[in-house]
Formats: sequence, C-alpha cells, structure tokens
Amino acid sequence: MEIFKGNKRFISALAACTMILSAASCSGKEDFSGANIVDGQDIPDNYNVAEEDMPYGSKVTELRPETDSNLHNTICFDSRYFSDYNEIYKIDEYITGLNENNPEYIKNLFYPEYLEYTASNSGFDSADEYISSYYKSLQEMLGEGFSIDYIDISNCFEPDSETAQSHFDYTDSVIAEIAGTKTLEKVTSKKVVEIGGYTTYQLADGVYQFTNHAEPIILRIYQIDGEYYLL
Repeated sequence: MEIFKGNKRFISALAACTMILSAASCSGKEDFSGANIVDGQDIPDNYNVAEEDMPYGSKVTELRPETDSNLHNTICFDSRYFSDYNEIYKIDEYITGLNENNPEYIKNLFYPEYLEYTASNSGFDSADEYISSYYKSLQEMLGEGFSIDYIDISNCFEPDSETAQSHFDYTDSVIAEIAGTKTLEKVTSKKVVEIGGYTTYQLADGVYQFTNHAEPIILRIYQIDGEYYLL
C-alpha cells in the first residue's frame, strides 16, 4: 500500500495505482471464453488463439451468493488467473468490510501490522482511523450509504509487467521491514488485481457504475506460509 495524496489518490490508498481495462461485461455470462473481435472484422478461416495467449478477460466466470455461500456479493473474474477461489473470497470480504465501514473486519484480511505500518507512514494514529478516513473519502465520491454489489475484477496484472513489479517491490520491502526478510521466503504466490470495469454500487435512488465516480481499487494478494493476505 502506498501513501496517498489527495482524494483521487486516496481511493487507491488501501491498494495503490490505477489503470482501467475494459473487459467484456460479466453480467449473465459464466465460463465464457473467446477472442475479443470487433464486429464486422474480417477473420481468417484459420484464425486460432491458444487460451493461454488470450488477454485477461477472455475467459470469464461469475459467482453469485445464491450459489456460493462463501460470497456476500456477485463477483466476476477471469478464471484462468484464479485457480484458488480463496483469493476471490478475500476480495469479496474486503468489499463487504468496506461497504460496512468495518475497520476490524478489514484489518483481519490484511497481513499483520501492514495496515498499522501504512497508517503510521500516512500520518494517522491507528489503522482504524486510516480505514475510516478512506471510507469517508470514498463516500464523498460515491454518495452516502453506498454499497458495492457487483465486483468486476477487471484485471490481474501479469507478474512480469512493470505495474505488477512496482507493486511487488514496494510490498516486499514493507514485509521485510515489519516481519523480516526471511518472511519473503515464505511467499508462494502474489497478485496485483484491479476492481473496476463493470463494478457497480447501490444508493437509495439507484445503481451506478463505480468507475464513473472513483478510480479502480487496486489490491495485492499474497500467499504467505499457506495463508492468503491482502496488502
């Protein structure tokens, strides 16, 4: 997590950085796969793309609370990037904690002492104050009583990309500082994900698209010593 500056920066504060990838809409589609071809484009008869060569969003899965009791919200993602749904559940839990403005719930999702470290370096007295301030800033942009109800994981950055590497470098340095360099040897997977695209939230007067009013949320997910944590 990076130190924020200003409201726009703050919307990424429990995550960091931004970039919008407009993936195909997930609504009503499950396990959809295929290339994103512009209508009317002349496609060669022998056109063929291996699944692993397709960009993020080419194989979409949508999970709903009605069919998965682990979820609080409907969530959409490219299943090729998430072999373990526990990562998906962590993201859903984070959004739930954010909707409820529940600092204690959110703190339990993050690596121990990570939010305390970030809060201190951002000028806050506690992680609770840091989370509540983030919520208030988000509420100013979305509206009072907002509730994110549809989560579109619109990107999972390739691990060798410049964006992912910059996040990993920062997060690794914080982990080393708060838990020691040997902890990094226990990291078995790490991802940088974006919540944007077709993510929606509810207000009393209707449903709105999240990215029309705020920057996408960026989260880092690390598996450390067998457990998944947000950072």
